[in-house]
Parts: sequence; C-alpha cells; structure tokens
Amino acid sequence: MVAQYKGVAEAGTLLTFAYRAADGYRRAAYYVDRILKGVKPGDLPIEQPTTFELVINLKTAQTFRIRIPSPVLLRADHVVSDSMDPFGADGSNPNFGLPMAGQWCQASVDRRQ
Repeated sequence: MVAQYKGVAEAGTLLTFAYRAADGYRRAAYYVDRILKGVKPGDLPIEQPTTFELVINLKTAQTFRIRIPSPVLLRADHVVSDSMDPFGADGSNPNFGLPMAGQWCQASVDRRQ
C-alpha cells in the first residue's frame, strides 16, 4: 500500500514518499556533463537526494476506509481524488470529515508551487 514512485500512487497505491525523479535526472545530467568535460568519475562527490515528495491517493484510502489525518493531507505535494473536488462545498471532506487542505480544482491536484 506504500510505494516509492509517484505514478504508483496515481495508479492506486495508498501513498508514496520518494525523491523527486526530475531532480535526480537533473543531477545525473550534471554528472554526465562533468564527465564529458574531463572530470574523472571518481573525483565527483556522491550525492543523496534532499527533496522528497508525498503523494496520497484518497480513492484508495476510501476503499480501505482509512482516515488520512488533516496534517498529513496538508503536507502532501500531490493528492489523487476520484471527484473533481475531494472536499465538499462547505470545506469538509464528506468521506473523512476533514477540514479543507487547500484549493482543489481537479481530480489529480499537484500542490507544489
């Protein structure tokens, strides 16, 4: 129910918490550039990811009757929902009774700015 890649959560896994792949690709390109310019691979520092992304699938949570706490929803970078507005018009989630966690305008919302 928990996975490493964003696309897996969009496909139905409850949540993912992983580094942002796009950041990894950029860093890989930097390393390739340095190597092509003559730097020995052994001279390049080993790096670890510093930016991570939390994706929550509310459809899956509803299926398993799992209540996602409001603070966790607020920290999510991306929330997948089966409706156009995962929160009711009054600002509450009809399935979990949670307060509105931001502006929701589409079925799959990316909250990164």
